[in-house]
Amino acid sequence: IVAVAATLAGCIIGLVCGILNTIPCGKNDPPIKRFLLTLIRVVVRIYVEVFRGTPMVLQAVFIYYGLPYFTNEQVAFSGNSGIWMAALLVVSINTGAYMAESVRGGILSIDPGQTEGAMAIGMTLVEYVAGLFCLKFLKVRLWDYSDLWGNIQGIICPLFSFFWAILGALYYF
Repeated sequence: IVAVAATLAGCIIGLVCGILNTIPCGKNDPPIKRFLLTLIRVVVRIYVEVFRGTPMVLQAVFIYYGLPYFTNEQVAFSGNSGIWMAALLVVSINTGAYMAESVRGGILSIDPGQTEGAMAIGMTLVEYVAGLFCLKFLKVRLWDYSDLWGNIQGIICPLFSFFWAILGALYYF
């Protein structure tokens, strides 16, 4: 159960870090946005490189023994539950580092032409990314618009994009 919980936590950490690492930033963006995105990218890249570049046993030793030492016992893993909490933390952050790089690579592998085509027909970015994520990573097609007019790879179509826009507007207002 601990392994499953740690893996799920790591997947969530990795998904968030991978998405944060691929947020587009251009020269026309405000300086504060460029600064924040650069700072986020630096922090995420350091996290990924440190936790992918060191053995998990070393990470476990540092977290279990090093954190209490360097924090003057503020963060201490004592007793049997402490061992499991340290294990959960180690597996989560290690899995998160590997997942972050996988998510980043998957997002960057999307052809820019696909994105432009999707935006041209008014498809929401969420629907497009969710469809591609399910196809590329999970190897599952949750919806198939192949038989509808104006579809792009069966992932999106103008009709359902219109309905999603209406639902979004109703929710917003």
